[in-house]
Order: sequence, then C-alpha cells, then structure tokens
Amino acid sequence: MGHATDGNIGAKFDAVYTSLVDGKSHVLGTMVDANDGSKYMLVQAGATITQHDCVAVTALGTALAITTELATTGQTIGLAPVGAASADFFWARVGGRMTDAKVRTLAACAGSVALYTSATAGVLDDSVTATEILITGIRTVTTMSSTTGDAGATCIATWMHGLGIGI
Repeated sequence: MGHATDGNIGAKFDAVYTSLVDGKSHVLGTMVDANDGSKYMLVQAGATITQHDCVAVTALGTALAITTELATTGQTIGLAPVGAASADFFWARVGGRMTDAKVRTLAACAGSVALYTSATAGVLDDSVTATEILITGIRTVTTMSSTTGDAGATCIATWMHGLGIGI
C-alpha cells in the first residue's frame, strides 16, 4: 500500500474515518494517486465492509461488497484495504497498477485465472456459473488454500470492470 503523491496530504489508505469533519480537506469521491502507481477513491461504506472485499462504488461514493447484481450496473469496482462499519469512510483502491493488493476469495481459488463474483458478497472466485459476472482487470497471484481465502489473496489488478456471463 502506497502513500499519496499528488498533494493530497492526510490521505491515509489504511485508516477508517467515522466522519469527514476531522480537519481533512477530502470530500467523498476524491481520487488520489499513490506512489506505487495505484489510485484510491474516498468512499463511504453503505453496509459493513470486510477487509479485502471487492467493492462496487456508486456514483454517490457509496461502497458496497460486490454482488453479481452490483457487478452488472457499471459501478466503479475496487478493493477495500480495510474493514469498515456501515457509514464509515475509507480509501478504496480503484485503479492504476496494483501489484500488492489483496482480495477475498473462496477457499481453494486457483491462481492466475479469471475471477468472478460469487454467492458471497465481496468475495471473488474462479468458478463460473450462468449467473456469475466476470471481473476483468484482476488476477490472484497464487492458489488459495482451504483456510486462507478470507484473509485475502495477493492479487495483481488494474482498472476492474464487471462483464456479464450468461445473462
């Protein structure tokens, strides 16, 4: 996880804020470039977000753990580097070059393969059904064991998008 390089002093990518009235000049939807080549967006959790969830961000800046339905709506897709309670604010990784990011996967998800939405909100998997949505721009680096999926699989990601499969 990098740090801000574009003059956005105070953007802490590993922090969760309960309000935006803490002396920071950031507003919801602010985009920040990081020194590692990734891009972050200040978002507000619309429900509980688990650390390393794949999230969909609405036009209003609300982040929700991604579901198949959300992936079909053209929302910005990102990764949550922190867990957040509903209504909390955090910096979601939404693009650029992400080489050390993590994403929650189902157990035994293969490495270096396409990832799809799953029946579990926020969690991706390598298994596709007629209703799951391909998330382009992201690949896990290694195969996940049966016990490490929720801990977050190291992944490589760029600008992620949902593409309908079988819909």
